[in-house]
Amino acid sequence: MNDQLDSMTKEEIILWLRSQAAYYLRPGPKISELLFIRWQLLTKKIHAKDLEIIDELEKIDCAKYDDYARQFNASKDIEEKARLCNLMKPIRAQLADNMTKSVELRKEWDKCNALYARIDIERAKENATK
Repeated sequence: MNDQLDSMTKEEIILWLRSQAAYYLRPGPKISELLFIRWQLLTKKIHAKDLEIIDELEKIDCAKYDDYARQFNASKDIEEKARLCNLMKPIRAQLADNMTKSVELRKEWDKCNALYARIDIERAKENATK
């Protein structure tokens, strides 16, 4: 029991206590409860990052990039192509940065899903020992 409490953060303990108000005299959280609270907190944080990435993507002027690309493809002048290429570079960098953040966030979601799977495993163990 104390092992679970010792491994909990202050925020996790508060959330657990609030969710268990009727049972506050119980000796401590089950591992599945602790994992569920961690999953809730992690989901909230990752979702916030998701919204930030979407917001950043919406700020990228893809229409301008497409316009530059059309001009680039239509032009026969090498200097004009170089100028357009330089104008497209920062937009391409923004898109690449956003894609990198999205890939990293996908990994965080995978960890979050794995954590949720552990909850079911722990619940099964806890129910087997009753």
